[in-house]
Amino acid sequence: MARAARSDGRLTALISRLDGPRDPVLPRRQVLDAIGRAGLDRAVADGTLTRVLPGWYGLAAHADDHQVRCAAVVRWSRGALAITGRSALHLLDSRFPAPQRVEARSERHGHVRAPAWLRVRYGESVRWRITVGGVTCLVSDDAVLDAWCIAAPADRETVFYTALWLRAVSPRQLRRAADRRAKVADRRSLVRLLDEFDDGATSPTEVLARRRVFVGHEFAELEAQVSIRAAGRTRIADLLHRRARLVIELDGSAYHDGPEQVARDRARDAELLAAGYATVRFGFRELMRDPDRCRTLLRAAISSRLGRT
Repeated sequence: MARAARSDGRLTALISRLDGPRDPVLPRRQVLDAIGRAGLDRAVADGTLTRVLPGWYGLAAHADDHQVRCAAVVRWSRGALAITGRSALHLLDSRFPAPQRVEARSERHGHVRAPAWLRVRYGESVRWRITVGGVTCLVSDDAVLDAWCIAAPADRETVFYTALWLRAVSPRQLRRAADRRAKVADRRSLVRLLDEFDDGATSPTEVLARRRVFVGHEFAELEAQVSIRAAGRTRIADLLHRRARLVIELDGSAYHDGPEQVARDRARDAELLAAGYATVRFGFRELMRDPDRCRTLLRAAISSRLGRT
């Protein structure tokens, strides 16, 4: 009985350690030191522990957690791999969706025998790395660039818009990161997106709206970044339908909806209305998730302002 109690106590201590922020995975040697071979066999058999990667164990309940897997990859590889792409962006900001597979980078020659849930990108060396929650990652601009390269072509613009919206990187930082690389997947498309900001775009939401949402002949009259005089000052409309005297405002970043910003937006809308301009607003999330509804709403607003039925 005393031996069983000691064994249970040792397992409890190990579980507590694995459940903490520092050591979500441990090498087999340390697990054996903590609970012995028989204890490890029992813990695996009853579903308490599991092998996350060869020679590395963690709690079975957390084995599919993206951050746990990222930590396991870095430790298992002995530093040969660093987390990059969408995985790194998720660790830096949990609002960035985690990919289905952990995305890591290797600067060494030769391929890693990786499990199905790990994707390794091999490429030229990058200068800077950071540690997030004990996990070695590429810095955000290189991580965004890798995310672009790793993503399926149809998903690359979503990666681009989301990273900029969450302020993981600025257009200037991303352009510099691309300029440092000899190879960038579909560099031409990335440069075209970045050029939008050199041509006057002020937010990824604006670029998204103009390139992917409000497109086609029915929105051909929309003008970008238009100066309007209202209440004795100059206001800049993200988009303007001049004939309908309709201003379209596009919330520029994930940090746009604080109480002070909301108050400023209301004052701005009132000033524009007094000058004869109605305002409709669209946020990044709704443009991404339901572009058809956004188009329908704007189409109806334009028709209403023009006196159509």
